[in-house]
Amino acid sequence: GSHNYSETQSVRYGFVPNNSEISVYPTNPAKEEINVEWKNNDVVKIVLYDINGKVVKAYNNIHSHRYKVDLRNLQKGVYILKLFDQKTNQQIGLTKFYKE
Repeated sequence: GSHNYSETQSVRYGFVPNNSEISVYPTNPAKEEINVEWKNNDVVKIVLYDINGKVVKAYNNIHSHRYKVDLRNLQKGVYILKLFDQKTNQQIGLTKFYKE
């Protein structure tokens, strides 16, 4: 038989900048907290998901360009952090990290 294959997609963990410079540290492993920094968006929302996609923390209306996310109440494991523009709800960045 014949097989049809779709185009290969590249998947990269870490932030995809979308014209913004964004950094998250320390992330592998993260312990008590992580720092999230960004430049181009004035008001953002940070959402933290567990590996199953369940929201475990959400921080809205952040007006600074730096935020510390407290991880002390989270179990060990892999988490996904997404950064959104608060006004448009457009995703600005995405990263995956391990919490020790």
